[in-house]
Amino acid sequence: MATAEDVARGTVASLGSDVSWQLVIQWVDARYKNICRRVRMRHLRQVAELVLPAAVSAGTLSVTQGSQTVTGDATAKAAWSNAMRGRHLRVLNDWYEIAEVNQVTKVITLHTSYIGATGTGLSYAIIQRFAPLPVNTRHFSSFVHGTRRVPIRIISYEELNMYAPDRPSVGQYPRVACEIGSVLNIQGEQVRLVEFYPYDNEDALVRYLRWPDPPDLAFDSGLPIGMDEDVLREGALIDLMRYDMARLVREGKIEAAALMRNEYRAQMTSWEAMVRQTIREDKGDDDMLTFTQEAGIPLASASITNAHDFVWSRY
Repeated sequence: MATAEDVARGTVASLGSDVSWQLVIQWVDARYKNICRRVRMRHLRQVAELVLPAAVSAGTLSVTQGSQTVTGDATAKAAWSNAMRGRHLRVLNDWYEIAEVNQVTKVITLHTSYIGATGTGLSYAIIQRFAPLPVNTRHFSSFVHGTRRVPIRIISYEELNMYAPDRPSVGQYPRVACEIGSVLNIQGEQVRLVEFYPYDNEDALVRYLRWPDPPDLAFDSGLPIGMDEDVLREGALIDLMRYDMARLVREGKIEAAALMRNEYRAQMTSWEAMVRQTIREDKGDDDMLTFTQEAGIPLASASITNAHDFVWSRY
């Protein structure tokens, strides 16, 4: 198997340069990552799983207008824990983010004050609206509900807001998902957030595909599948030619520097053609498949999974 060292040696030998090996390895690594940014390379694709915790609605609670404190009855307190920090509490038609759950008193503190009317014995739901994906997830696709074995359609946040601005459905399995953005987790690492809707009353296992950021290529790293030695070498040559051009300019050899500038520009054109060929060769049969989407509201199920769906499909 070819290594990054082989690519670096071939690059330096092409011009007979005396540039540092460590610098050339950095160029090879940068060219590799440049290709991976353009397309979802198959060697980075992984099958991943995440668990969406079930909605919690045991017991009842009491709220006071203008207060950030929420108290529950004995049944509710037994179901609450500080693991719910960051989840959302729904009272009547409003959603509030939970800032903290006191481990001793089991009192919930909200990020914002409750704006509704004061009430006791109210029903509620606590759900995880935004599911964090693993650290270093660059792309994702193909969500599938593990228990029901149905696809979860990815839509835009604006589309979800159009059809369900108040997110009223709690108790059904999720049928759509949308990316929200990113947030820092408790370890201080940035993770991407996805909202799945409707919210389920049971724990849901979701399988999906993810593409992490490409790994760093070290001196003795083997080249990933789909990354040919000549492609990375031709890309690193561009950086080497630029390096030599700058050196020639500093030495006052303007004509030689101009020649090197023309050479690296021609090299860029050649390398771009090789990159396009690499991307075409990396595609498999499954990448060529296309799927037609059902017309209508995207929250409708794409599959008949129960008697209700069957009757509705015949309506």
